[in-house]
Amino acid sequence: MTKACLLTLLLALVGCDQLDNCPDAQDAITVEPRPATDTWAGSTDLESLTYESAPWDGGFTPFPPNTNVHFVHGLGVEPFLIKTYLSFGDEGTNGAGGGDATENAGNQARVQCVDDREIVIENDTCEEDFFIRVVAIGSPKGRTEMPRCTPE
Repeated sequence: MTKACLLTLLLALVGCDQLDNCPDAQDAITVEPRPATDTWAGSTDLESLTYESAPWDGGFTPFPPNTNVHFVHGLGVEPFLIKTYLSFGDEGTNGAGGGDATENAGNQARVQCVDDREIVIENDTCEEDFFIRVVAIGSPKGRTEMPRCTPE
């Protein structure tokens, strides 16, 4: 009886790693700054060395599960501070419209690579309804000669 129970337990444990119900990763997404009238209207201010992928009130980038998103910031220096915010809708905080956003925690938005041109963030979850906003700040003394996240 003990051997049968042990065998059943072992079979159950072996099968658990096969229960992957996460969607497959999509091809990497690249987000470049666009005119403010477009969705995903990121902006780079070279005078203040700041970048935001979207304003607070909307245009957050879709953030599929198990997928890398390349945010092309174009600051010309490696940012020293990067913040990521997640929402369940692209509308962000939406003013008084009821939207919201929160800072990411854990593996929700993993920073994979940072250089003087782009930031690569991975959604390392199974969540299919995330949208992301990325903010970066550079310094005039930031590194400019460094390995690239993606070859040019």
